[in-house]
Amino acid sequence: MGLRSLAFTAAALMASPLLAQGVITSGPYSVGIGPHGELFDAVSFIGFVRNSDGYDPLAPGTPRDSWGISTAAGTAYGDYQVFGALNIASVVFTQAWGGATQTALISTNFGVGIRMDYSFAAPNVVKILHTVYSLGGDVGGGPVGDFLFQRDWDLDIPPTPFFENTVGAFLPLPVVDDSYDGFENPDPSAAYLDSCGSACNVVGDLGGGIKISSLVYGNRFTYCYAISQEGQSMVGLVGQMASLGCRHIIATQGMDAGQFPNLGELSGAISLTGAIPEPSTWAMLIAGFGLVGWAARQRKAAVSA
Repeated sequence: MGLRSLAFTAAALMASPLLAQGVITSGPYSVGIGPHGELFDAVSFIGFVRNSDGYDPLAPGTPRDSWGISTAAGTAYGDYQVFGALNIASVVFTQAWGGATQTALISTNFGVGIRMDYSFAAPNVVKILHTVYSLGGDVGGGPVGDFLFQRDWDLDIPPTPFFENTVGAFLPLPVVDDSYDGFENPDPSAAYLDSCGSACNVVGDLGGGIKISSLVYGNRFTYCYAISQEGQSMVGLVGQMASLGCRHIIATQGMDAGQFPNLGELSGAISLTGAIPEPSTWAMLIAGFGLVGWAARQRKAAVSA
């Protein structure tokens, strides 16, 4: 999609009051919720903002967060800024502006429901608990068969928005795939084009995504989103997320200090939840990944996506 058409689409969406689903806030940080459960509210123009200074890596350019599910019965996704919506019959929100939590109940056209519960694990860390269930069964988790699920977000981080550094995966978990591209196809049945694989350290117009299988995670799983606190480096953010049970962290930082293991001033990350490791464990893993990233950088030039 060309820049002109993206700009027109974004302008048209922002002009529509029907897209306002509201904002949740921890006080120091606020998160916008879009019409299909994506992050970013077009009316307030809030993605994930640090209220003290307005840092919001989701808002610049074409704000993009998305989710998608693929089952034997069909595929559905919510991605209103880029791909739009597919096979979504209805979305019901339980809370709008100003609270610290929100719930979205999403019905698909092929008999599958998705409940998304948003809450703050820390002022700068949001967890979204997903429950997938049959619309003919209990919202707590009727069987739906095997499925793939993914979330992807694009980050534009100062001082060079549209040119960031994505590194991952810290504290890996079993996943189908992960990506450093913020604009991957939201259909989970489509393979990621820009995979991080077991480790990546790339630069360009980037973000992060994680694709999982119900064969590993069942019908209840949680994604974590986070942005840095003032004075907190990307490694500091990864450590904080790890202490809150977030794992398989795909982290993105600004390029003001260069590429990782150099650390910029601002960052953000997407991840899954898992068992909480001991602080010494995640510190050792972070240090080890720094060496991996340094070695990879010596082997090949940085990727520009």
